[in-house]
Amino acid sequence: MLRGRNGLSPVMIGRHPSLDRLLGLVEAAEVRSGDGPEIALVSGEAGIGKTRLLREFIAALPADVTVLTAQARPGSMGRPFDVVGQLGPAGDNSAATARAVLEAAVAAGRTLLVVEDLHWADADSVHFIEQVCMQAWPQLVIVGTYRGNDLSRKAPGGELVLRLERQHNVEQIRLDRLDRAEVAGLLAAIGNAPPSSGAVEAVYRRSGGIPFVVEELVRCCGPDACIDDLKTAQLPWSLDEAVRQQLGGLPPDERRVIDALAVFGDPAPFEILLDVCGLTDDRLLVALRSLATQSIVVEPEDDTFWFGHALVADAVQQQLLGRERRRLHERSFAALRAQVEPDHAALVRHASGAGQFELIPAIAREGARRYLDRGASFQALRLASEALAEAPNDPELLAVATDAAWRLEFGREALAYAQQWNANAVTDLERVESLRFIARLHHELLDADQRDFTVALLEALADTLPQGLARGRCIGAVAQLHMLARRSAAAVDWADRALADARRNGDQWLEAQASVERSSALEHLVPRDESERALLHARELARQVGDSVLECRALNNFLAIVTPHGEMGAWARSELSEAAARCGLDKLGAGMLALWEAEAAMASGDMRAMRQFVAEAGQHWSARSSEYCHQRSHLADLRIEEGLVADALAAEQEVELGGVVSEELRPSEYRVHLVAAALEGRRADAERVFSAIIALPLVPDKTHSLW
Repeated sequence: MLRGRNGLSPVMIGRHPSLDRLLGLVEAAEVRSGDGPEIALVSGEAGIGKTRLLREFIAALPADVTVLTAQARPGSMGRPFDVVGQLGPAGDNSAATARAVLEAAVAAGRTLLVVEDLHWADADSVHFIEQVCMQAWPQLVIVGTYRGNDLSRKAPGGELVLRLERQHNVEQIRLDRLDRAEVAGLLAAIGNAPPSSGAVEAVYRRSGGIPFVVEELVRCCGPDACIDDLKTAQLPWSLDEAVRQQLGGLPPDERRVIDALAVFGDPAPFEILLDVCGLTDDRLLVALRSLATQSIVVEPEDDTFWFGHALVADAVQQQLLGRERRRLHERSFAALRAQVEPDHAALVRHASGAGQFELIPAIAREGARRYLDRGASFQALRLASEALAEAPNDPELLAVATDAAWRLEFGREALAYAQQWNANAVTDLERVESLRFIARLHHELLDADQRDFTVALLEALADTLPQGLARGRCIGAVAQLHMLARRSAAAVDWADRALADARRNGDQWLEAQASVERSSALEHLVPRDESERALLHARELARQVGDSVLECRALNNFLAIVTPHGEMGAWARSELSEAAARCGLDKLGAGMLALWEAEAAMASGDMRAMRQFVAEAGQHWSARSSEYCHQRSHLADLRIEEGLVADALAAEQEVELGGVVSEELRPSEYRVHLVAAALEGRRADAERVFSAIIALPLVPDKTHSLW
């Protein structure tokens, strides 16, 4: 069932076109023979009526439609499977259970899956939803809601919405504020009588046309007031004032609950509220029952309580005195710290609110690493960066911040963290790892001089370190960096040294890492089938040591040498998507994966899909990056296929100005110029470019040259 209170109005105003569009999706699911679910995204600011629209939508559905609902909450990003876990029975939030529930519903017939507030969704739930969107379930309709102004770049829900919005088959429904006529209609429905123009104007000016605020203003006049009383009433000028008037007469116990819930900032279990409010069981129960009767508080699930609308929580908290807020943050912190599985992001928020800043670094060291290890890179970066404000030179926090920023494609931010990490490194291993990131990030930001300078530092360090873990990892880092710089022979030599160290010291992770570097470098030295086997073996070693980042790198490099639209290409893209979701590696699981999908689409002649994926890839990188140049190269190919010669040449010029026309991109660059000359009838230019292609050195069989 949908959470949140029911509105004052017995009928919905101003949303019937949107309702009709949603109902049309369900009707289409009955007769559709397409491959996937129908998908709709409903967006709008807080209080605009997204939940009311969904309530009316569900109420209007035929009886044969199964409805499943879930809702993200303010703290969901810090809790794995917090959203999709709501699809299964209480206490079981596993993806397997959620999928079984969904599969059973779809097998029985038409099914509606509603996910509210995607902007707060956790990474694991987002991956689950994205996988469901790709299933061959034409009888499924998926509706998600979000607030556009609360979407964050690289937040799991934000990335999901951006990817879905770029798909041509996704229905996008944006709810706007009500106009004067619609506000008049809403007041008439609430009061069961036409309002005067004065009442409409007074409410419209104060509410701005936001339905929730309209209802709160009416609520301030009391349940027995008629609508025209609004014209002469002392209406509040803001939602904050409306909430203040509404809550002003509450008994002390109810006010304590409201204040505690607002500062806690998330749906709160009964036991937590007991600790934060300081009430007895019976007094808390009486207060909650009264608040629920007034629709101020709702019970979204058994023994868990939250406001009927999140806007009320914001308004209540702003009205508290600083000392009141600090005390409630202290109690919230103590209550959460006693939990078996503490929410580290919430702990840091309450420690900050309580003024206990000295506790934040220790909480973040544990929590940020946990978030990163389970693939919640965005939450890891937020937590680490917040703690670094208190402990700016903490190497553990800097390590997590560097890694998380790199996974999320914040290249320059990651480089700044890596340099600070290196300056404050305590152990040899920290020095090695920070230098590896510095060199890799310089490479990705197209600064070859600084990359090679840092590689030289690592080579010198490898010669001075004693036998052991740090020395082996240093040698493996050098192998990786030579591989990235396309110095294949050097990469293989350093990888062989790392493998010897790994076997001597029993370092299975280093064996997997060195195998990835070695097999990736082999693509320039051995036949393609041998390179494929080596990369698949390296990928298996990465799986055995449980390192999804290594696994992603092996799969990404494997995709560079296989036919993109063949069975192995499709398999590798699917595996890359799964592995990247496990470790929150947007860099490969979103950006590069879009490029591989674009290549597969072009190779199979699907221009519509290629347009979609080229556009998606273009959202991920800045102009000064090697990946951006790859994306522009694909764009040039697309424009040539579309016959837009000038646009193709402009995109190719961006590649050339980027200064990273690698061996495998150079044939594509020449191909664009060759076809452009042919299309424009420039025979001499075409012959000149063709001669240049013939004169190019042989390159390995790779994705770019296989079709």
